[in-house]
Amino acid sequence: MKTFLYWFSVLLSIILVITINLIFDFRISVIWEFFICLLVIVAPAIILNILDWLVPKNLYIQDKKLYAERRFENKLFKKLNIKKWKDNVPQFLKVKNINYIKDENKQVDADYINFFITETKRGELMHLIDIVLGIVAMLFLPKHYFFRYSLPIILVWIFFNGLSIIIQRYNRPRLKKFLKRIEQNKEINNSLTDNESLEPQH
Repeated sequence: MKTFLYWFSVLLSIILVITINLIFDFRISVIWEFFICLLVIVAPAIILNILDWLVPKNLYIQDKKLYAERRFENKLFKKLNIKKWKDNVPQFLKVKNINYIKDENKQVDADYINFFITETKRGELMHLIDIVLGIVAMLFLPKHYFFRYSLPIILVWIFFNGLSIIIQRYNRPRLKKFLKRIEQNKEINNSLTDNESLEPQH
């Protein structure tokens, strides 16, 4: 139910573009033309996500400049109030029990957090490629569709993919801090265990 508003906004955007076109050109074929353009723009992203396993992991595992935290981002995230609405945007990550790590009283494995961090990189990269593919695909559509269908669809496409990219960039630094805390606690526990083993036995 959390993602209802998101999907409702997507549906509303589709209805709005079709309605505006029907107002100026009342033909049943307008609906057909719209969905053809939508399919052309979205299809490459669908294919890419289906074939996601073919993408080399080193594209998103390494700490490249693409994933580096920017100075302005923290202020931007606060202004966007991302913490309040981020859970309403569906995230197609290969992570189970995402909400589990929100409870700091629960034991969370460092490997799990590392995998989650990697998934944020994968998600960010996939959405970025989706945007690029959508723009490239749009160039193959007839020019007379540009203002009527192509441009509105690509703007909505960029917006919704952009939301997901922002969320990944918001989550990743926080996950890294959480991971650092887990590793520090592990070091402290290991140190205590070592000290106990050094105590003389009576």
